[in-house]
Amino acid sequence: MNSVKFTTLAIGCLLLAGGVMGCGSLNPKTEGQIYSALEAKQDDFQKCYEEALKKDRNVKGDVDLKLKFEPKSKRPKDTTVAKSDIQDAEMMQCVSKAADKIRIEDAPGVFVEGQYTVNFNYKE
Repeated sequence: MNSVKFTTLAIGCLLLAGGVMGCGSLNPKTEGQIYSALEAKQDDFQKCYEEALKKDRNVKGDVDLKLKFEPKSKRPKDTTVAKSDIQDAEMMQCVSKAADKIRIEDAPGVFVEGQYTVNFNYKE
């Protein structure tokens, strides 16, 4: 059985140029909405993982995604793989592309940067 699990590493506000904190008041629902949006993409992440498993049946590990949102945006402005235990460039591109398509219900109202861990674990 293939397993994809999500963990929140950190969420916070970005430090804007000039040292001004762009946090204001973070919408308390934002973190939950981002987490839910990532969970909604679980099937897409699973497809990325299944393609990697075709090349290497032992591939498994954590992928840390960094997502950045602008105050009025419901989709990430930037999505990157911050760190990965899995050394498969195609899979990382696939995972990043899937995460880039998430959509939250409410714009955060501030600049937000969140880091989330997706755990990919194959079990027979």
